[in-house]
Amino acid sequence: MKRSVLFAMLALTLSAPAAFAAQGEWVGGGQFGAHMPTGDYGDFAKTGWLGGVFIDYMATPVISLGANLDYHATKAEDALANAALADDINVTIFNYGLNGAFHFPTTGAARPYLKVAGGMYNEKTEVKGGPFDGTDDTSTDFGIAGGGGIMFRPATSSVGFGVEALYHNVFGALEDVTTGDKKDAQIFTVAAKLTFSFSDMSQQ
Repeated sequence: MKRSVLFAMLALTLSAPAAFAAQGEWVGGGQFGAHMPTGDYGDFAKTGWLGGVFIDYMATPVISLGANLDYHATKAEDALANAALADDINVTIFNYGLNGAFHFPTTGAARPYLKVAGGMYNEKTEVKGGPFDGTDDTSTDFGIAGGGGIMFRPATSSVGFGVEALYHNVFGALEDVTTGDKKDAQIFTVAAKLTFSFSDMSQQ
């Protein structure tokens, strides 16, 4: 009997209408996760972290438009810091931009989506310790990102949570110190997200 009741409750949960996708809904929140350099950038920098805030507007029941502000932090590989006679070389990136997402129409509390984004990446490297202590270099470059994620939000709640993975390409963010040639920097990010709907749930 208890097992039958449990299965019935689970079925109701999975089939309940989701609280997503109200056209005109505003959804904001924060995220925290891993910053993982790849490609040529991966030869220079270690895995770091990112944190940020975002806001999205449901233009249709399946299309959202949004904006983000994210801060990334990592360090150069030890071999590069040692070659510069430094204790560390800090690398930070401030990213701000716009995005669009397609949310797959589903029932239940889970909803996957695909996202594309574009914006500016303000990069800074700073030497810590050694004869070049305090030396820094900054640049701002345009980049794009793409990926997806999945969000969970019960039908009766305005609060949701989920996970998102994006692949970023920042154009001309790397420079060969010997030739001056510019190269793109690639970053893979995975972040946990917490969201809050600013819509009046009682009117949906």
